[in-house]
Parts: sequence; structure tokens; C-alpha cells
Amino acid sequence: MFAFLRRDRGRTRVGILLGLVLVALGIIVPTTLLIPAEADGGDFSFDFIAAEDDSYNHLTEPATETSPGSLQYDARQINTFVVEQLEAEDFACDDTIVFFTEVTTDTDAVGTQTIRINYVFDAINNGQQGVGYRDIIFVGLSGSTSPGQTQESGNLNLEGNETVTLVPGSLRYEPSGNPPDAEFGTADADLLLFSVDVTNLDAGDVAIVRIDADFGCFASGATGNLHAAIASGEVIAGGGTGKQTISVGQQDVPMLHIGEVPTATPSPTNTPTNTPTNTPTNTPTNTPTNTPTNTPTNTPTNTPTNTPTNTPTNTPTNTPTNTPTNTPTDTPTNTPTNTPTNTPTNTPTNTPTNTPTNTPTDTPTATPTPQFFFGCTPGFWKNNLAPWGETGYAPSDKFETIFGRDAFTGNPSLLKVLGFGGGGLNALSRHAVAALLNAAHPDIDPDPAVDTTAEVIALWQAAFDSGDPALIESTKNIFANSNENGCSVDAHGNVIPLPTSTPTPTNTTVPTATPTP
Repeated sequence: MFAFLRRDRGRTRVGILLGLVLVALGIIVPTTLLIPAEADGGDFSFDFIAAEDDSYNHLTEPATETSPGSLQYDARQINTFVVEQLEAEDFACDDTIVFFTEVTTDTDAVGTQTIRINYVFDAINNGQQGVGYRDIIFVGLSGSTSPGQTQESGNLNLEGNETVTLVPGSLRYEPSGNPPDAEFGTADADLLLFSVDVTNLDAGDVAIVRIDADFGCFASGATGNLHAAIASGEVIAGGGTGKQTISVGQQDVPMLHIGEVPTATPSPTNTPTNTPTNTPTNTPTNTPTNTPTNTPTNTPTNTPTNTPTNTPTNTPTNTPTNTPTNTPTDTPTNTPTNTPTNTPTNTPTNTPTNTPTNTPTDTPTATPTPQFFFGCTPGFWKNNLAPWGETGYAPSDKFETIFGRDAFTGNPSLLKVLGFGGGGLNALSRHAVAALLNAAHPDIDPDPAVDTTAEVIALWQAAFDSGDPALIESTKNIFANSNENGCSVDAHGNVIPLPTSTPTPTNTTVPTATPTP
């Protein structure tokens, strides 16, 4: 379509040359044939694209670059500064997502012009609904004047008087027409529409528009894709009579595989079983129930009151009714052999001392303190830079320098490897970086097989050196199993406290005393 517009201009230039020839021949021609028309919508072209997800911090509003100069359109280097499509696994709910629009003014444009770009972002994804673009956080001219940026090499020939602004009142949901974000996640907020004005554009100007959007979630289990696009463009000042339509073409940036959106702050789901240390304090007070005070009162009372001649006939008839639990089996067999004078003195002294001393100590030791292991996923470390500070590693540290092998082209950073998609070596290395950071963080306790950085590096090297797909996959699974145990720190690096409880000892039975005579 742009080629067609340029062919029209070519015909205009041919008409001018023809007019000059006719003038030279003395033929009068209309001046409209000699003078090019005023600049119009055909003088502009757009390139709508997203910022590369590693180039900025998703948690800040507006976004901030991860290193000086990382967040910019520059010269449209794909996978370095910009991407043509987004992967959902690289983002979490409530993240900031940055888009750029390169606005190019033809070198043969005439006059200073102002244009308007109309955008349409999905507020609800297609497929199983659950996510969308909730709001627009920032609109401005990309570069050092924008928050979180130090430069924009893509801006060319600008004079400094150009502006990029959100058109007041244009930001709204459709079909409701209301501004964000009370209706987000409802049928009244299917689309997010807004318009941006770019002013004072002259011939040859290239201006980079930056847009920061708020990515939100309203339901679990979302699937499908999410789209952001330019709907239309027009010249609203400086170009011909009235508004001049700008040909837009297909300007869409999809977010793919919505089902892979990770949760922003995984919470440990295996901690509520923590009921360890409170069983020892509940049973000692009721074992001394067989105190010496009541033992001597039941057995000896009926033995000495009878004369020695008739003890055998009296004792069996009334002793069973006094001490049903522990005396009937031992008293009848040996009382007849003892003289009545010394039976009361030996029974009380040794029965209470043997049972209570060892019964309370066996129950607590049988309830071990549970050991929980934690790990944060590659997506967590990729999207949350604050917790890196405790690890001793930086996002810009080089992967191959740390892991000691030449595995990828260009020695990518740890942050870059965390964003690698796909399986095989990419998946192994992605999970290895997460495992490395988990092992290095003082408040994260990974699985024992990968709880030191040396173990993580050695496992990765062994898998890489083998070249065996099966070993690469199994080693990746070792890392992944640990990384997916649940993160014990939040996105800001704060420790997530374990749930505390005071369990009632419902299953701790008090052992009944069984004295041995």
C-alpha cells in the first residue's frame, strides 16, 4: 500500500517535469500541475512493535530499563531491543508491558504536521477468558525524557519541539465507553481503546512513541492469545483540507500461549502440615495418678485385721472389689506367704517409682519436625529483580562465564537465558539459572541435590558435556522439581513467613501406668 502511494508521488513528479517541458515550449499550464500538493496522510508510515521483555523491569510503573540503554526501539534489532510477538510465559499478572511505534515522515513531506494514532488493545483475551490489557500507564516520546530510560537511538532528525501525548478522554473500554478499570474482566470491557497525538513532525523526522500498558488477570485457566494493535491513523493538523487518513496496514503485536502466564508470587503450599514442637508439654501432669498415697490403703487393710489362722479364707473374697485395674493379679498369689507385719511396709515404697519416669518421653520423639524445601521458578527470577540482590549474582552476569562452557552464541546474560523458550538445552539452562539463584539465596532452601551453587553448576556441566538428550531432560527435571517447590521470598525479596499454628494434641494418648511389682 505504501508502494502505491509512492507511485502516485512519482506520477506527480512526472507531471511537474512534463509541465516544465510545456512551459519551455511556450505552452501555459495550470500552476497546480507544477506545485506538489500539501503533505497528507501518505507522508507517514508506522511500525508497531513490543520491547524485548528482558530489556526492562516489568514490576515498575512505568517500566524501567534493566541496564543503561536497554529499553529503546533503536534500529529495530529483533530479540535485542524489540520483538514482533510476546510470549505469555515471560509475564505475570500486574506486569507492565512496553510497546513502541516508529513514526516515519517521508523526506519529501511538506510543512509541519500533527498526527493522531488510534490504538485498540484486547481487554479480554480470546479463548478461555482470564487476562487482558487493563489500563495504559504511560504514553510519551521514547528517550531520556521518559521515565526509566536513558536514551533512544531510534529518534532521528528531531528538533526538540515534538510531543507525544495521550488524547484526553480517549482512554476507554468498549462497549461501555467508560474509563479503566472498574469494569475490567466483564463483558462491558472487551476492548481498551485510546488515541495518541504526535506533534511538530517535519520531513525526514523519525519519532518513537512509547506506550506502557498494565497487564491484568481476572480469572484462572486462561487460554488463547491476546492482541494489541493500531486501528487507524490520521493527519489532524498541517496536512491538506480536513483530516487525512494514514494507511496503517496490519499493525498487531500478539501475546501467544496465554495458558503459560505464571503467577507473580508463588506461595508455598506445603507448609500447613507444620505441627512439630508442641507434643512434649501435654502429658507429664497426669501420669503421677498412681501416687503412693492410695496404694497402701487398699491392699494392706484387710490382711492384718484377721488372725493368721483365717487369712486364706478372707482375702480372696473382698480384695477384687477395691483395686480393679492393677492389683488383682499379683496380690492373691504372694500375700499368704508374707507375715502380716511386713506386707504394709514394702508395697508402697517401690510401686510409684518405676512407671512415671519413662512414659512421657516416647510420644514427642515420634513426631519429627517436617523439613520443607523451597524454590523459585525461572519466570519468578526473570520478572523480579529485587531478590537477586541477596544471591551475589547480577542479571547482567554472563551465563557461560559462570557455568564454564561455550553453550550459546554471544555469551548471553543470566537474565537472557531465563527467558529462553523451548526444551532441550534451552530448558536445561533456563532451570539451571533459577536453581543457581535459589541455591545462592540465604532465605531459600532448595532440594538437597541442588542446594549449593557448585552442585548446580556440576550437574549442568555433566548434562551439557554428555550431549545426551535423555540426560539433559532428566537433569532439567531435577532442577525444575526443586524450582517449583514454592518460593519462600516475594517479588520484593521479603521472606514469606511460614504459617504458624498451635495444634491441639488430639492424637497424643496418655499411656496408662502398668506398675510392675
